[in-house]
Amino acid sequence: MAATALAAAHPDATAQAGSGERVFVEASTIPVEELIGLNSPQPPSDYSRHSAQSKPQQPAAAPDAGEPDAGEPADLRKECADRAEKAKAAKRWIKSRFESCQKRPHDLVLRGKQGTQSIGRLWFDQWILSFAYDGSRRVDYISSIENIRVQATPNDAANKWRVGQHFSHTSNAGSSDPNPAVTAPQSTSRDELLGVRDRTPQWMLTYTSPDKGAFDSKDE
Repeated sequence: MAATALAAAHPDATAQAGSGERVFVEASTIPVEELIGLNSPQPPSDYSRHSAQSKPQQPAAAPDAGEPDAGEPADLRKECADRAEKAKAAKRWIKSRFESCQKRPHDLVLRGKQGTQSIGRLWFDQWILSFAYDGSRRVDYISSIENIRVQATPNDAANKWRVGQHFSHTSNAGSSDPNPAVTAPQSTSRDELLGVRDRTPQWMLTYTSPDKGAFDSKDE
């Protein structure tokens, strides 16, 4: 069994990517000259404070991720970070049949006026650590959105921007179970304001599948 997550950003609670005046696109698709004025990232907390005081935005260095939260597997995070190229791929870095990880940096530009004007920029890292348990056919996924940074023009409000994550799963049990039943967590989606994400970056999802037969080498 394997679960995948799609991360998507949108400008406010009602707008969805591709459906309105403003939409987030990959920064790599924007001409370099259009990004010159969008290279002063701020953590959401600094942006909110400066916006409330009506002060000009000041550049800020990317915040250090710091130590992992209590209970988070620090070793796998470090190994994942050391293998950045493999870890950012859609198939993630697979350490073993029991552990894998993904760390995908996102660099998005908010476009307005029917996609013709750059009016903001959003950076964040998506982490997904997965742990399978022998004998119980259970997989835990620890997911987080971290290292959030923003920049918005005076006519837009980055504190209204949101990031959503949506998990889906597939199962390949081989001959060990020709009709595997996967029990997914009650909630497989999380869509919240950047400020909420910044304060509570991490969540856990647990998938289980009963073992009805002998081990098959095709199992994942």
